[in-house]
Amino acid sequence: MHKKAIIFTIDGVRADAIKIANTPFLDQQSRIGASSFTGKCILPSITTPNHASLFRSVLAEDHRIIDNYDIAPQTQAFPSLFDKVYDSGKSCAAIISYLPLLNAYGHCEKLNFALHKNISLGIEHLIPDNYYADLEKHLLDGADMIIDNDTDIAHVYIEAPDVVGHNKGWMSEQYIQAVEHSDKLIESFISRLGDKSKDYNFFVTTDHGGHGYGHGSDSDEDTTIWFISFGAGIKPCTIGDFSILDVVPTVASYLGFQQEPHWQGDILDIYT
Repeated sequence: MHKKAIIFTIDGVRADAIKIANTPFLDQQSRIGASSFTGKCILPSITTPNHASLFRSVLAEDHRIIDNYDIAPQTQAFPSLFDKVYDSGKSCAAIISYLPLLNAYGHCEKLNFALHKNISLGIEHLIPDNYYADLEKHLLDGADMIIDNDTDIAHVYIEAPDVVGHNKGWMSEQYIQAVEHSDKLIESFISRLGDKSKDYNFFVTTDHGGHGYGHGSDSDEDTTIWFISFGAGIKPCTIGDFSILDVVPTVASYLGFQQEPHWQGDILDIYT
């Protein structure tokens, strides 16, 4: 079977928030698949550095992306999963609403396509009318492109909890609602894939948590993350403690790639 993967990152979802929120789709997948709610992100606990660490499996002190807007040439010494997949002749894609994430992927020209649209209103994290409807349309457009391009691996980024956390506060009622909307968005995205969804294994995680109106510290609220994976060959299990550095080795193992010497993460024991 030709193996494919989709990695979802939902920005800024604390592990305790996803347990409190009403997330029936992810709850179901965590029961039939693999899950952990005791993971750790890297420092600093902000978006682009953690995505760079996720896709390269190295710490920020190595890839040198330590700010959301960094473009670090040192990252070329640590090829990303997308670099590896593209160089093997397979296709890669990204569906994002935060442009600095392109700095996390490695050589952007190795993306077969990237679909980007600003959904929230700038750095003030203002939430426009029809926010969730606009976000859903953007994601479903991305699902259509994945189908049309027969994409092998994709990253799908959902910004809502982070945007609402900065605007209304982490663990506020509106923040929990954003987590719940994100659950619905993932379900809608996978439903949009139709029969093609059977071709993919899914890996869902977050980049960091948050407290108050921000994040970036070494506190448990900012650094404790979670992971859910489901699809063919994923066994029902609780995997215990993990690092965001473990995601790429785990996905690469499923896709049949050898582990890179520079990867600092481990392959999670989630496969049958």
